[in-house]
Amino acid sequence: MKKITIFALSLLLFLCTACYIGTNKVKDFTFDYETFKLQHEKWLNANISSYTYNYYSAGFSLYDYNITVEGNVVVGAYDKQYDKDIFESHSYIHELSINEIFNQIENKYLARIDGVTDRSHYLIAITITYDEVYGFPVDVDYDYYTRPGLAVDGNFMFKILDFSISEK
Repeated sequence: MKKITIFALSLLLFLCTACYIGTNKVKDFTFDYETFKLQHEKWLNANISSYTYNYYSAGFSLYDYNITVEGNVVVGAYDKQYDKDIFESHSYIHELSINEIFNQIENKYLARIDGVTDRSHYLIAITITYDEVYGFPVDVDYDYYTRPGLAVDGNFMFKILDFSISEK
C-alpha cells in the first residue's frame, strides 16, 4: 500500500509539473514591423509638425483627450471627460506627440523581441491600423497573454481620432 501511495503521489507530481511546463511556454509574438517602419517613414516624410487630434483609450481608465502639438512638441491637452485642461497636471501628456507614439510602439516591440522575463503576463501581439494619407497609427491594440487567474488592469488600446493639421 505504501508503494502505491508513493507511486500515485509521484505520478501526480509529474503530471502537475508537465501541465505547468506545457502552459508556461512563451507564446509566439505577432507584429508587422516592416509595415510599421514603412508607415513611420510615410509620417516623417509628410513633415507635419503642428496638428491636433483626439487621443482615446479605454480599459481600466478612460482617456479622452484633445491634444495640440506644435513643432513636434505637445503644447496643450484637454480632458473631454472631465472638461478641464490637463497639460500641466499629467506628465505623460508630453509623450503623446505622434512621433513619441511611434517611439513607444517600437520600444514595446523591441522589449518583447528581447525576451520575456515575466511569464505570467507578456505582450503577444501589436495590431495597428494606419492613416492612409499620412501613415500615423489610428488604432493600436496591444494583446497580452495573462496567466489564468491573474487579474491585470490597464489600457491596452488607443485611437487617434479627428486628426487635423494646424496652420503654422
